[in-house]
Amino acid sequence: MNDSSKSRFYGAKTIVFWQFEECPIPIPDDIISDEVEANISSAIRDMGYYGPVTMRAYGDIYKLQRECCGFLIFYATSETTQDKILVDLLGQAVFWPRDSPINLMLIVGDISRHAGLLNAIDTLVAHGNFNIILSQPQNVASGQPPYGVDKWLWEDLAVNGKVKLCEDLAGEDLAGEYLVREDLAREDLAGEDLAVDGKVIPWI
Repeated sequence: MNDSSKSRFYGAKTIVFWQFEECPIPIPDDIISDEVEANISSAIRDMGYYGPVTMRAYGDIYKLQRECCGFLIFYATSETTQDKILVDLLGQAVFWPRDSPINLMLIVGDISRHAGLLNAIDTLVAHGNFNIILSQPQNVASGQPPYGVDKWLWEDLAVNGKVKLCEDLAGEDLAGEYLVREDLAREDLAGEDLAVDGKVIPWI
């Protein structure tokens, strides 16, 4: 990693939020969840983030491909998984020490129509203490990412433990497009309150 603007996050904690139904463990079929957990951790370290890593998996546990070791598992229906991730993402952010950096990694499917997640990503990045990493499957990993967010390809991350930046996929026939608030500068979002389920979550 050569991005000096991210250097303050290198030793920070990383929390991973994995939507396992939309980002299933890819082939080969003999890969197990322990290897996926190890591959994600390896890729995070290879990109320069050497702090502790906590992994959280979200979805219908009855649709989980195989035993999932190394992850805290949170049940949610297919329709509500991204909402659950959003609430937990903001919960981590609100109660995190104000002046301490943290890495928040989202392994999710298509979020191009999820205004809540997009707004949260914008606001967290603008706050300054939150480094957002977005990993998605190849079939949805196109389009302009939210401002200040690195995008990693899920398939390489899960199987090979390597990071392939989604920007390297330019020109390939991929689906998905982001609703990016390009008209808002970084400073315009700092300190902005967020509303989740009708409740306003203020920045402290």
